[in-house]
Amino acid sequence: MMPSLSESTLFVPDSACRDQSANCPLPIPGMWRPSESQSRFADQDSDLFPATSWDPTMEPLRLQGQGQLIMDRIQLDQPGQSGFIDFHGVALADNFTVPFPGGAMYTLDVGFFSLYAQEGDRTINWPSGTTGDEIELNRTLPGAFEAGLIPSMSYGLHIGSARPNISGSLQLGGFDSSRCITPPIVTDNRTLTLTNITLEVAEGAERYFGLDEPQSLLDGNGQGAASIEVMPNPGVPYMYLPRITCDAITRHLPVRYNPVFNLYTWNTQSRTFRDLTSSPHHMRFSFNGQNIDVPFALLNLTLESPLTATPTPYFPCSPYEPPDDEEPVYHLGRAFLQAAFLAQNWQSNRLWLAQAPGPDFPPPSVKTLMPDDDTLAGMTNPPTWLDTWRSMLTPLPERNGGGDGLSIGAKIAIGVCAGMGGIALLGLFYFVFRRMRRMRKQERAEEDGAPRKSTSEKEEDDERRGGGITGFFRRRRKSSSASSDQQPFSRGDKYIPSEAISRPQKQPPQRPARPVTTDLRGSDGSDLSGFVFGLEPIDSTRNKETRI
Repeated sequence: MMPSLSESTLFVPDSACRDQSANCPLPIPGMWRPSESQSRFADQDSDLFPATSWDPTMEPLRLQGQGQLIMDRIQLDQPGQSGFIDFHGVALADNFTVPFPGGAMYTLDVGFFSLYAQEGDRTINWPSGTTGDEIELNRTLPGAFEAGLIPSMSYGLHIGSARPNISGSLQLGGFDSSRCITPPIVTDNRTLTLTNITLEVAEGAERYFGLDEPQSLLDGNGQGAASIEVMPNPGVPYMYLPRITCDAITRHLPVRYNPVFNLYTWNTQSRTFRDLTSSPHHMRFSFNGQNIDVPFALLNLTLESPLTATPTPYFPCSPYEPPDDEEPVYHLGRAFLQAAFLAQNWQSNRLWLAQAPGPDFPPPSVKTLMPDDDTLAGMTNPPTWLDTWRSMLTPLPERNGGGDGLSIGAKIAIGVCAGMGGIALLGLFYFVFRRMRRMRKQERAEEDGAPRKSTSEKEEDDERRGGGITGFFRRRRKSSSASSDQQPFSRGDKYIPSEAISRPQKQPPQRPARPVTTDLRGSDGSDLSGFVFGLEPIDSTRNKETRI
């Protein structure tokens, strides 16, 4: 059985998984057997009721099927003491199923142990399904108190984790102070006000995607409510939060939304996934200035058969729409309570929420809660949250950039260098192409009997045509030297370098001038013939990185 805040304890009979339509997780656990019941009387059973009406704290599960209320005694065993809760009313789940939006479902095969004991509501009542008589029986925690098995209607709970291994702790009538390592958040209600969620790293480098400061993930960076009411609820599995909140959180994580399960599946091939789940990266839940930190090592959970054919790691934020109530309430389920300590004294009307330790938690130190206790003292000289995780989480080395290991500056530098390299390569191709073209023309001229030109003659020929690399630099040199003391002479519309005046000019053979053309074209089809290549601004849209 799992602890819950449901108003009644729930048994699941062994027949629930024997039905052909059942879809129970494997292996099937030990289940309640009617033949072994010691105090069930059929004339006290209620009529069947729909699963949706069983308990309001289970609303996020959207339960389907039918159940009924019965009477059965239960036995509580604890060190040095054992006893029975008689005249005890429980719910019996004949065929409760948990559906998902995409059609997947599983049959509920594990019951719930009720921790509910609202003052003034110690009994559970229903009309008999056979006689119509009114049946009045004890709820679980009040029944244990009335039987003298616990000192108060109170409990202290830390859900713990299977992987990494953090053993759970449930104390009735008290609490284990070693599971309470920060001053607790206190309320006289069943809900608390959640004011923000942020993504943090306790030590070492940070590896989130595109994280800006300040963060406001609860309201989707200003698009939703500034605060919401949440119920710490061990009876449901996920963190049931507004869609705008889940989307704002997961925008910085290597996950993808899965509409079949209304959850987010991890990209386990991402280096960022490995970094986040093996280092002290964590989600911080803020309750009016007091915080609970949940490491991502606890938020790497797995969907298994019968829901998926192969194990599927997922991030347990489930977008949730509360019923149309005047005061909508969201739920922080077992995924959150892996890292949080929850205690409640129903008789003094107090609820406490505090930071729970990691796998390196201290030895147990069980304390008693009396009916009028309205304060709770946590552990004396507790370790820091990070110290209780050091055997499991290793800070990442500092380096620039995000999950792919490159800073923005490095990416820009790579883009600029790549662009310059491409431009230089095009310039080289252009130069080689022009040179090879001239050589082919010269070879054809020699074959026709024309004399081969010297290098200087070729350069002068290029100058007359205004083309070629030599011509370009000579024009640059002439324009710069025109303002110097040694002015070149002008002959018509041509400039002759002054140093050439002192020697006889060798006149090259005259031949008709004609334009020089090439077929060199850019990647967009534009003609690049005769262009002098230079740097162009880098288009920032070409270097953007897409993460999924």
